[in-house]
Amino acid sequence: MPKAHASSPSHTQQLLGQLIGAPGSTKPELCERTGLPVSTVHNAISSLLNHGLIQEMGAATSSGGRCPMQYHVNNSLGVVVAVSIRLQHITAGVFDLLGNALLTRQVDMACAGFGPESYTGELAQLVLSLLEQAHQPLPCLGVGVTVPGPVQEGSGVVYQISGAPGWRQFPLQSRLQEALGMPVIVEKDVYAAIQYLHRSGQLRARHCSVCLSICEGIGAAVIIDGKVFRGVNSLVGEIGHLTVRRDGIPCNCGNTGCLELYCSDIGIVKQYNDHSGAHCTHVDEVVALVRSGDETAARVLSQAIRYLVDTTATIIMSYNPEELLIYCRWLDQEKKLYFRMLDTLYAKSLFTQQQAMNIRLLSQMPIHLNAAASMAQYELLMGLCGK
Repeated sequence: MPKAHASSPSHTQQLLGQLIGAPGSTKPELCERTGLPVSTVHNAISSLLNHGLIQEMGAATSSGGRCPMQYHVNNSLGVVVAVSIRLQHITAGVFDLLGNALLTRQVDMACAGFGPESYTGELAQLVLSLLEQAHQPLPCLGVGVTVPGPVQEGSGVVYQISGAPGWRQFPLQSRLQEALGMPVIVEKDVYAAIQYLHRSGQLRARHCSVCLSICEGIGAAVIIDGKVFRGVNSLVGEIGHLTVRRDGIPCNCGNTGCLELYCSDIGIVKQYNDHSGAHCTHVDEVVALVRSGDETAARVLSQAIRYLVDTTATIIMSYNPEELLIYCRWLDQEKKLYFRMLDTLYAKSLFTQQQAMNIRLLSQMPIHLNAAASMAQYELLMGLCGK
């Protein structure tokens, strides 16, 4: 496909990026969001239409005067595959270019249970199986993969995954690309998540936002003026391995008393089992026990709240964000714990009081899978646009 160029390629990319994140946008809306002149937006949209990268989708409702045309990405260009690698399982799906999941599947497959080469072979088979099962006549443009650990930007080399010692300096992106014969993009899960929230218009801050992700591990991401702040080796946000107890449990990372040993889904389950002698397997069980009045479960989650408050205060005073978004299954299920966390945080210091920022709890969506799909759509369509 020919590359589309307007008077400025960067403007073309900027507007294509807007339409990827917000399908159905009109020219006036694009002008308002980007600050670009009407003539520049008109020329760029015309170029994208001429090269088949976007399509008209009908007129928007008018508030007076002529109804403006809405635009979206050309969905007939192909599909993408999204892969979310977790410590114990993989979730994968086939998505169209408007972000709709056409088919998803979850497979139990622990990172530590395979060497990274064998794991990549299994992952390649899963991707090909999904594409075959989806019966899609459209070509697959490529694959987006998120992993629970730091990744080298651009090359997709996984620096390490805590709890999976074989995953050190592993070139997952190039290996999977060789196996599949199509483009692959690999990114750290929480970085991809905040980029997805930014592109889809779910961030409200204009300058600086932080996303705190609490799953089987814990990580954070900072986005400043639309760019993820990564640091030198993508270690920014590895807060799950901050020490919260000097006399604490040894962690796979080599440290002791790490935050995620007490506050992650896996950490909470292990804490409850260790203190009660029970054999719970999922954080939902511990939350249910809190609701039923189990004192041990209540103590475990109260401890988790205390450590999260201390860590959240550190985030606030380190990055001073306009908004903090929290993705956490157990806080979302038991919202009174979330409100207790907020009260404790606001009372902690003048610097963490309510007026300092906007804090929001995200609903439980497949955020890492959606992020992998969004990343693939964005990077691969930008490639067609011509960087």
